[in-house]
Amino acid sequence: LYVQPVAPVYQTQYQNYRNISEIPHKGVYQIDENTFYISTGCCFKIFPFIFFIVGVGVGALYIAAHSFWLIIFGSIFATAGFFMFFKMYNSIYFMMGPNSLTIVKKATCGKQTKIYNPGELARVDFNYDYSYDSSSDGGGYMHHYNIIVVPTNESPDTIFSIGSSSRVFTQEEMGFFLYYINTHIQTKMRV
Repeated sequence: LYVQPVAPVYQTQYQNYRNISEIPHKGVYQIDENTFYISTGCCFKIFPFIFFIVGVGVGALYIAAHSFWLIIFGSIFATAGFFMFFKMYNSIYFMMGPNSLTIVKKATCGKQTKIYNPGELARVDFNYDYSYDSSSDGGGYMHHYNIIVVPTNESPDTIFSIGSSSRVFTQEEMGFFLYYINTHIQTKMRV
């Protein structure tokens, strides 16, 4: 069974709302009139800590067991956890300027900022699909979310991708977010 991906349509019905708090939402927040904050939730934020602590713990077992493989296995996990602290982005900010869009991706110990000026963006997509995922534990249906920035002269950039067995975002908040971001791009960022 294949489930067709769903891309929320940014409809004009959202022009009647002033803030995302007026509609059902779970993971998209509106800090102020021009700033959206998207969170993966606290569960995803602890992955780097888990990997790092497990890696150090397994490596420490080397002292008791004197197994070279424990050091290697522990080092791999600790190194993966260390890199996750800097590269596993779990918070994304969309800041709409007078004629620009700034996207900030934050990890536990780092952040990446990209500023788009007039004429540089075509749109932002927030794609969702609910489909069978054989890679999950024992296989099962998963909710998949992708936020894709589509520049005018470059290839699309997936800046956020998450899969979960439970819903992370509502259709309404995805539509509201798309309506406001893409309206900003179409009206304020045209050359």
